[in-house]
Amino acid sequence: MRLLPTLQQELHVPTLSAENRLHCGRFLRELHTRQRQWLEQVGPEFVTLCISSFDGETDPKVLLTGFKLFGEVMSSCLAGENENLWDELLDVIMCYFPVDFEPDSTSEDPITRADLVDALTKAMVSGLTCGVPLAKKRHSAALMELICEKLGSDSAAAIDDSIALLAVALPALHKAVLENKLKEFLQIMVINLGQREQDKTAQEQIIKCIESFASALAGTQLASQGLTLLFEMVGEYLKPPFKATLWPAVKALKAWSASGVDVMAVALPNLIPGLSSPASSGEALDSIVELANSNKSGSKNSALEEVLLKSIKNKEVSLQTKLLSVSAVAACAKSNLISQAGLESITLEVFELATKADSMELCKEASHCMSFLAEKSPNFIRDNILPRLTGNALKQETFVLLLCQFISNDGFLPFEICHKLIAMITKHQFDSTWDAAILAALSGLEGTVPKLNSTQVNIAVAKCWFVEVTDGLIQAVMYCGQDKNKKTVLISEKAMEHICALTLYLARQLDQGSLEDIRADIWTKFTTNTMSKGNGMSKIYFKPFEPSYAYSKNQSLIVPFLTSFLCSATPTTHPGNFNDYTAFCLTVLRNGNSSPVHIKAAAKILAAVINKHEDVDEKIWSGMNDFMAIRGLTEESLILATWVTKGILLKGGKTLEEWLDRLLRFTTASKELSRVAADCWWLLLGDTPDLSAEAAFNIKLLHPQRLFSLTLPKLKVVIEDKTKSSREMSTIKENMLLILGHLLSLIPSEVQSRELPPLLPLLLESLASSDSSLVDSSLSTLMQLFNEGSPEVEQLLGKHVEKLVAEFLRLIYSKINLRTRCKALKCLRRVTRIPMITPVLVRNRTDVLAKLRGLLDDHKRVIRQHGALTVNIWSMVGQES
Repeated sequence: MRLLPTLQQELHVPTLSAENRLHCGRFLRELHTRQRQWLEQVGPEFVTLCISSFDGETDPKVLLTGFKLFGEVMSSCLAGENENLWDELLDVIMCYFPVDFEPDSTSEDPITRADLVDALTKAMVSGLTCGVPLAKKRHSAALMELICEKLGSDSAAAIDDSIALLAVALPALHKAVLENKLKEFLQIMVINLGQREQDKTAQEQIIKCIESFASALAGTQLASQGLTLLFEMVGEYLKPPFKATLWPAVKALKAWSASGVDVMAVALPNLIPGLSSPASSGEALDSIVELANSNKSGSKNSALEEVLLKSIKNKEVSLQTKLLSVSAVAACAKSNLISQAGLESITLEVFELATKADSMELCKEASHCMSFLAEKSPNFIRDNILPRLTGNALKQETFVLLLCQFISNDGFLPFEICHKLIAMITKHQFDSTWDAAILAALSGLEGTVPKLNSTQVNIAVAKCWFVEVTDGLIQAVMYCGQDKNKKTVLISEKAMEHICALTLYLARQLDQGSLEDIRADIWTKFTTNTMSKGNGMSKIYFKPFEPSYAYSKNQSLIVPFLTSFLCSATPTTHPGNFNDYTAFCLTVLRNGNSSPVHIKAAAKILAAVINKHEDVDEKIWSGMNDFMAIRGLTEESLILATWVTKGILLKGGKTLEEWLDRLLRFTTASKELSRVAADCWWLLLGDTPDLSAEAAFNIKLLHPQRLFSLTLPKLKVVIEDKTKSSREMSTIKENMLLILGHLLSLIPSEVQSRELPPLLPLLLESLASSDSSLVDSSLSTLMQLFNEGSPEVEQLLGKHVEKLVAEFLRLIYSKINLRTRCKALKCLRRVTRIPMITPVLVRNRTDVLAKLRGLLDDHKRVIRQHGALTVNIWSMVGQES
């Protein structure tokens, strides 16, 4: 008791040095922590001491301690019911808001602005949550006054800090204070929205602030009052002719939807006149979409229903406006703003658009909208729409696209829809008038089946798919016989892409028992040569892996289906995974007549086995090694080497280096095969669906970096080989550069930055190659280095800038494809942004401009455009701007 009067009389903190003031602050915090029971008896006196100790403080370290002390003092309610003390506690710290502070970088223990802001914010709001009603009411009023004042200032930092402070204080602010400041707050926020229209980040913060304020008022009378006040401020901006102020107004109203009030009902009457004019209908519909997406009231609106129905029926508007009409319907349906009767009327009109519109883009958008309508009115869709999507109606592509949209909707029978589409695909494949519908069905199934959220439905669809599609594909190739020109749409390249993608997904959905049965059935049909069609001399067998059979070439068109299935549902047996499947693949390799299609299928299946299992039987490795030794440097052995190497690479196998050496040997083969071999390196890191995560392959995160680090030394060894003739070395060097270009374009930029220095001369040399694909790859790699490279890479490129510029200028006049010439011009522009090389660029500017001017008369318009832009940029080289 005797200590406190002594401190008040003898301790004059403001007169002390900064270091001693800091010690005093820490002492007071320690006293507050350790002697809480004693301080409760002398609370007002201790509060007075704290106020006098920190009033007018300027040192950041002392202030940080003071902010923390004041927060602790207010949280412990030491000021009691003394109004003046509560006011003074807040006034002392509130004067520092917003924090204006530049950190001292030379300090050993620097304090950041964020440290001060965080401590000050916590201190200012501590009175709101301390449990003293007097403090909450008085501090709420003071803080809202401060926030509104700073929100209305010209300082962007003050506005941002005020928004952040409001977000923290809002949940605890007194409701009466919010009501008093509601109009002023909304006026300030609307003004800020308009003034900061060009600053998207600032606008998002303001909108978020309005949303937070509205959420705090949800369920109260203040929410409706706020909407009325807000509409009085911005309502006129919603009337046509629309001006730039339309979107700030819409954004403000959209943010206020967080309060739960029906903003759409208030705003719609002002927007409706805009729908009658082609010049303003698009913006009006866009505004409706924005307001509908944020609406939380769920209030049905008959005027809105009438507007939407009228806009959907209107045929005198542009495609863009029609698309917006469909988007508006989807948004309003999703937000429950349309009654059941309204939904039914609108659904019928959207259905007409989805199936009969002239624009395929509009058909797809309307079909997508139907999926939202189906969520809200499943019974109506089931009874009135689905019956129309059957029989010959599905011959139309648009009907098929619409039916696909209902696959993943709750309340429907997704299996029945999938079954109907799969049956249609296989049944009507022999009638060319169904081709477009079949492709649409395959595309739709690929996009929607993975969205099914029922395990049982997935299994049922997968069973149906493999039974129906396997038989359908076999029927297709049987029907075609050996006629090269006779094909069904189901075995076309585009259809096979969709079929393989669906197969990869659905194979992994099957339960173990079903998978084994289906796998055995498909395998039997493809490999036992027992299926046939016809009788006598016209009898055709299904022998897709029998190269000597006359019909095998057409039948092998469906082998990718089997490959995708086994890559995804790879068979496993122990020990060693040597089973009927792997044994058959090795038999295919041993068959000297096997075509590249057969070798590719066997190679992918073996790669899947190797990737997914640690235990690989020695007979498998031996069979592949024998094949490689017998076939030598041929296309068939290259196919095997490429896919097996990728399987090992993805899982990080120990034999990777051995197989990389084998791949590199192909680059020294004949000129044609060596170029193909160099291009095969793209497959190692590129997108290959059968060997991917979609097929459940084991994939190590850093496999691109490992490939690069293992390959780079090998490339150097091959390039430096002195035993080859100059003619052979020319081809080999181009192949190595092509491999390098593929690897550089597919590995992360940080790896490029680390490994580039010894490779840059090779990259520059590749620009002089006669191979346009190599040049194009090299330019792409250089652009990537320009845009993503580290300062070290830019510095290295800067040392070779004159050579780079000379090569780019040569390429733009070379007889190469248009895309590569345009890429060279982009590179020529980009070199001007390399730092610290301005003197070199200035020295070359005149020559570059003289050579570029010839492009202004080029017969290709795109070259003239790029040429003019490049001339403009090089004309500014050396200028201060």
